[in-house]
Amino acid sequence: MWGGEGRTEVIRGPNSKSPAVRFGRVLCQRCNNDRSQAFDLAYDKWSDALVRGMDDWWAAQDVSLETIYQTGWRTEAMNLARYYVKNFGCWLADKGIRPPQTLRDLLNGDEMMDEVELFLVKSESHYIGHRDYLREYGSNAALFRLPDLAWVSPSRRRVTGYQGTVLIGYVGVMMRWREGSGYRDSFFYHPHPVLHVLPAEPDFARRLKEIDQAQHE
Repeated sequence: MWGGEGRTEVIRGPNSKSPAVRFGRVLCQRCNNDRSQAFDLAYDKWSDALVRGMDDWWAAQDVSLETIYQTGWRTEAMNLARYYVKNFGCWLADKGIRPPQTLRDLLNGDEMMDEVELFLVKSESHYIGHRDYLREYGSNAALFRLPDLAWVSPSRRRVTGYQGTVLIGYVGVMMRWREGSGYRDSFFYHPHPVLHVLPAEPDFARRLKEIDQAQHE
């Protein structure tokens, strides 16, 4: 079930043609399939690990990429980063925004990025939703894309920055691009990258307490 933009839609199968789960014609078939298959496989391992440990991530301060990917964590973490770079790049192109060159360079083999950073996040508001889902349905592996932000030039004719976030449950990846910002650090360079908190409204603690009390009633 997909929901957004004031409507809902039932998505039937992984090959659905719905525009809710597909980009426009922004990437050739060879790049989307053959060239990026390793990226997709790295994402599969990542998403499986998030779903299996969904109840425990809230207490975590970081994520052990070594545990998820074992001895090949450096290569796999890079492939995971490229999966998200491909996703965010397609999202930008689908909105008519030219992706920065550094994204394309990473997909083509570079291992460093200027102007762009990728970091791991957990969302307080989505954690509340996760607890509610558990109480009502017994499980939660929902996917979310948070509202995007964009910065423009003084003339308002050119996009000069972007921020986007995608979550599995309440954990995911945020990309932030600011033109001219130079080298930016990212999660995939580290075996235990920090899991940053995206704060919710001031009543987060109260809502969480209410959920805890309801579960014990």
